Amino acid sequence: MAQVVGHARAARIEAERLRAASLGARLLVRRQLELSRIRLAETCSTYVLLSELRSRSFPGAWSDLRWLPPDDLIDVVLVPPDAASPAG
Repeated sequence: MAQVVGHARAARIEAERLRAASLGARLLVRRQLELSRIRLAETCSTYVLLSELRSRSFPGAWSDLRWLPPDDLIDVVLVPPDAASPAG
C-alpha cells in the first residue's frame, strides 16, 4: 500500500509540473502571437506609406515636368547565373 501511495504522490507532482509547464508555454505562445500581430500591423502601415510615397511625382532636374520614381523591378536586369560568370 505504501508503494502505491508513493507512486500516486509522484504522479501528482509530475501532473502539477506538467500543468505549470503547459501554462508557461501557452503564455509564451500568446505573447508571441501578440508581438507578431503588432509587427504585421507595423509592416502593413509601412507598406502603405511607401506605396503612397512611390506614387508621388517629383520635379524634373531640367524642366517643369513631373516624374515618377523609377520602378526597381524594371531597372534590374536579370542575368542567368552561367552568363554572369567570367568563364561564361
